[in-house]
Amino acid sequence: MPGRRPLSTQAEQGQQPNEEAQQGRQTQRAQRARQAQQALVASEPAPPAEQQAAGPLSKVEPTSSVRQRAREIVALLAAEGKPTPERVFRKALGNSADSSKALRWLLTQSHVSKEGRGGKSDPFTYTLTAAGLKSHQERMAE
Repeated sequence: MPGRRPLSTQAEQGQQPNEEAQQGRQTQRAQRARQAQQALVASEPAPPAEQQAAGPLSKVEPTSSVRQRAREIVALLAAEGKPTPERVFRKALGNSADSSKALRWLLTQSHVSKEGRGGKSDPFTYTLTAAGLKSHQERMAE
């Protein structure tokens, strides 16, 4: 092809070959996208302190199956009366997404407290809080 120069000639003259130019443009686009995202996040007003502490799950109403699983977890914790490892729930109630969601929801509602680092030597243990115990007792009285 008489009109095209070899890549080595393009590089010698300070021109980038097509692949390098394309990678450079992609990197620039990615940087601009990150900057735009950071600017957008920075411009959003901060949520009230109680929302920040509670997290996004506090606004979400759980499904009926998650609520049922949460009741079962609270009943199990009330029966145990001591810090209970997560594996006990999983064994008794099944290892399902509803169990995980119910535990997270109970934590955000302050019905359950969580301790431990989550490893084999220091597993997460859950304890029923005063609010959780009161809720359970009210439910049992009905």
